[in-house]
Amino acid sequence: MNSTLFSVLAGFAPFIPFFFILLFLQRPKPCPDCGQQLPRFLSPLKKTKRHWIQGGCICTKCGCDVDTAGRKVTAGTALRLRPLATAIVMLTLLCGIGAVLVTFLLQR
Repeated sequence: MNSTLFSVLAGFAPFIPFFFILLFLQRPKPCPDCGQQLPRFLSPLKKTKRHWIQGGCICTKCGCDVDTAGRKVTAGTALRLRPLATAIVMLTLLCGIGAVLVTFLLQR
C-alpha cells in the first residue's frame, strides 16, 4: 500500500468509532405519540433549525417533533446551545488528532 494513502487513511481513524456508534449501536426509539419507530436519519431538506443544532427528528407517520432522547418537543421550545458547543469541541479534537496522525505518518 502506498505510504501517502496509508497516512491519509490513518488521519480518518479517529472518526471510525464515532460513526460506528452512530450507525450501529444506537437503538431506534419509538415515537411518543403513535409508537412507530423513529427514522435513524432525517433528510437535510426536512430538518429544522432545532434539528441542525440539537438533533432529533420528525415522525414519518404522525409528524411529531422529537428530540434525540425520544421526547416530544413542543412548538416554541427555546434552543439549547450546549449540544452544539460540545459537538464543535469534539469535532475540533478529532480533526486535530487526525491532522497530527497524518503529519506524523507523512514524515516517516
